[in-house]
Amino acid sequence: MLQKIKSFIYFIAVLIVVIVVLKVLNWLPVNFQKDYIRQFSSYEEVRRDLKISKIIRPKYFPENILWPPEHIIAQKRPYITIISEFKDKLTNEIVLVVIQTEGKNYYKRKEMDLVEIKEKAKYTINNTPGNLEVGLCSDGSTCSRLTLKVEKYNIIVILKSPPFELLKIAESMIQ
Repeated sequence: MLQKIKSFIYFIAVLIVVIVVLKVLNWLPVNFQKDYIRQFSSYEEVRRDLKISKIIRPKYFPENILWPPEHIIAQKRPYITIISEFKDKLTNEIVLVVIQTEGKNYYKRKEMDLVEIKEKAKYTINNTPGNLEVGLCSDGSTCSRLTLKVEKYNIIVILKSPPFELLKIAESMIQ
């Protein structure tokens, strides 16, 4: 009987050690890879954890777009990138993507990728030149994309709608 109790205590001790080791192993990547791409719950968390001082985000939203963003994905290495995705109140689908990046390539959401560009135009917001594209998304709906260069950042704003609301959103971002 005493042998069974000792075996049981030994089993529990080994189990606790295994759990602690697994917890430590789970904690290590997060702390050693803080600057690499991951999801955040708020812009304040991005600013605090990645120490990014300038976050360019919209101040105007059409009534149908929900705040806060559904997803905020950010990284500091190999270059700063912040991706914000916003949902529509009625359809509950992502309809607005705002990307701030130092890189040349940027994230593309398949259903919001312009598969057919019907119109291209140069567009300037507060002395910041950009390129406006209007066309069809992969699901056949109208999509608009505006790309701008603000200081060291490439700003890409993509909205599932004609460009009127997109331009208002972008104007609220560029001071």
